[in-house]
Amino acid sequence: MRQLILDVMPESAPSLDNFVVGGNGEALTGLAAWLSAGNRESSLFFCGDVGVGKTHLLLACSARYSDGAADPDLDGLGAAIEAPLAEGVFAVDHVDALSAHGQIVLFNAFNRLRAADGRLLTAASAPPLQLTLREDLRTRLGSGLIYRLNSLTDDEKMDALTGHARARGLRLPSEVLAYLLARAPRDMRSLTALLSVAGLGGGSGRFVFAGFLSPKAAERQREVQAIAADARGCLLLEAPHRIEALASALATLGARRVTVGRELTKQFEEVADVAAQDLSGWLQMNPHRTRGEFVLMVHPQAATADDDALSTAALRTLDLLLAELPLKTAVRLSADISGEPRNALYNAALARRSASDKGGDSTAE
Repeated sequence: MRQLILDVMPESAPSLDNFVVGGNGEALTGLAAWLSAGNRESSLFFCGDVGVGKTHLLLACSARYSDGAADPDLDGLGAAIEAPLAEGVFAVDHVDALSAHGQIVLFNAFNRLRAADGRLLTAASAPPLQLTLREDLRTRLGSGLIYRLNSLTDDEKMDALTGHARARGLRLPSEVLAYLLARAPRDMRSLTALLSVAGLGGGSGRFVFAGFLSPKAAERQREVQAIAADARGCLLLEAPHRIEALASALATLGARRVTVGRELTKQFEEVADVAAQDLSGWLQMNPHRTRGEFVLMVHPQAATADDDALSTAALRTLDLLLAELPLKTAVRLSADISGEPRNALYNAALARRSASDKGGDSTAE
């Protein structure tokens, strides 16, 4: 099993500053101008494929946000609009998922906000005139500003993911980027969500990326044995038709924790933290749980007594140095940097090196 060392942390909240622009400079400039005090246009509409950043921009505008996919009747928006002197910026995502009642609510909101100098920011997969909506609503939405958001190129996605890690002082190897783009969902929302789930169980932030394990039972079991021997966390991907087989194999890890993410970024997204031995049971509790794409984070092994005596920062420093330097040199520098006892660091380094040797090759192909 080839493993890729990965250092990542959860993504930050959406903002205009952390939106990856790519070929969408005109749209971002238009949004900034629309949000300015001097703007007289009441409506702005974003369209584009899944994962191009529509939801990110709606959430980044400090607007009162409604999701048409989660609330097709727009009950929340209706109550907010009916409030006296309703004004400011309102955002409605997934307009194409609205029910007949939700479309009426949005139509009334459009008229009320325009009369009150408020603003309405909306988004869907296609331009208003191509959506299956009531005619008066399509006409209203089509009368304002409309911007189509374009997907990032592979190079832009790689730069963006590298930037997400660098902003946190972390290292994201190029081998991991290539693997993610080749094997994981390719839209930025899914990619960053995958990294966020990884951060839930990554301990100090250092773990291996194994991707999809072998579809052959014997080889998959050997790969799970390698995971068991490695003290670091391990990030896995799996398809719905093999998730139960993987859960059965991971049961040999016993009480070691596993964070499982199902259908990330989609309407029925689900994230849970269970013991490896209980993963099969968790899947069987609901027939829908075996559907969709899966990301699993096998947590690092419980800390040893030596690890308990050391700070997280010292162990992280040790891990980074062990990846590049001989053991004794890494221990000496870690002690100098952290001020922690050299003996404790040396014992922790031995345990890590032993686990790494048992786990097999941890470099990229």
